[in-house]
Amino acid sequence: MEMVKRRRVKRNGSRPWSPEEDALLGTMPDDEVARRTRRNRTAVFLRRQNLGIPSWRASSWKARWHWTPEQDALLGTMPDAALAEKLGVPKKHVFFRRQRLGITAFQPHRPAE
Repeated sequence: MEMVKRRRVKRNGSRPWSPEEDALLGTMPDDEVARRTRRNRTAVFLRRQNLGIPSWRASSWKARWHWTPEQDALLGTMPDAALAEKLGVPKKHVFFRRQRLGITAFQPHRPAE
């Protein structure tokens, strides 16, 4: 009969995080880290938050996106959804950038009655 190595379990029922498991945090969605580490999504989320590691989605988007003056100039000139599609970013990022810069939402010109 083969001996199975058991991991030490804390009193609250969770097992300690290994350096290899910690290294996965923020590199992929929490659901995928949970699947690979055999932990639940909440445990992964809490561990990532406690270590100050940004989510995969947030870190991957920020790493590849920087607003240029030309892109800022487009804010408010068309609906946020249209600009988001044009720039290839989530609509909420266009909305928050526009809000942060104090730019009002696009209002189509209505003919006078």
